[in-house]
Amino acid sequence: MKQYAIPCIISLLVGALYNIVDQIFIANASYLGSYGNAANTVVFPLTVVALAIAVMVGDGCCAFVSMALGRSEMDKAKRSVGNAVIMILVGSLVLTVVYLISQLSFDYAWYAAIVAGAAAEIIVTFFCAAAFGTELNIIMTNVGIIIGTLLAVFLQFMKCAVDYSRKEYIQFEDDDYYYIDPMESDYTTGNTKLPIGTYLVQPDSQERVQVGNTGVLKGVYNINKGYTQFRQINILYQNEEYALVEQGTSYGLTVYDHIVLNGSAVDEDQIIY
Repeated sequence: MKQYAIPCIISLLVGALYNIVDQIFIANASYLGSYGNAANTVVFPLTVVALAIAVMVGDGCCAFVSMALGRSEMDKAKRSVGNAVIMILVGSLVLTVVYLISQLSFDYAWYAAIVAGAAAEIIVTFFCAAAFGTELNIIMTNVGIIIGTLLAVFLQFMKCAVDYSRKEYIQFEDDDYYYIDPMESDYTTGNTKLPIGTYLVQPDSQERVQVGNTGVLKGVYNINKGYTQFRQINILYQNEEYALVEQGTSYGLTVYDHIVLNGSAVDEDQIIY
């Protein structure tokens, strides 16, 4: 057992070193810094999960094929290979369809992506089953896909439509006013979350403030965290090539911030890839 276990452990350690080397190079990049390390930290577990799924399908298929061939059950060996290929093809296609549709700019894109992914899974599953001669339980296959689709729709609804925090974050403040975005839409009703006259309560306080006057702030969208965040700026000088802004303003920009050049093309809290 040791002669098989030790090389496997060493290979896993070497694979983990890839992430350590990546973190070192990213940390030395001045334009990435901690944000790059944070992104790599989030992505690395996903790559491990993908690798685990690939190993599960590949090693499981190889083990079953070996046992089937040892029993001279050629039909079962062929079906197991067909099942493994179908699983890989269906999973890859469904993930691609869901991702591409979810990135389109229209309302309820994620819900459309989930339904399209389920439809693609049904079509490709039965097509590949017919092509590879694999036996399928049609009823159980469809029931499983429907349950998975409903669960995905429910989770997406809970993520987007339910406001867990019930908090509004200040985007700018001066001596007289706090500035927030009153035009942010409520996913459940389509109306604005903060119509004129709404009362807000400060955290750990009984003091109430009322949403009243509205105005326009001049600023840009910061994308350091991968999504747009409005930052108020005070322009000192501007021409066709660049602009000089006041340094050290509250809720403003700092050196090496990444901003969107065409602010009219994005919205607040929009994910930028």
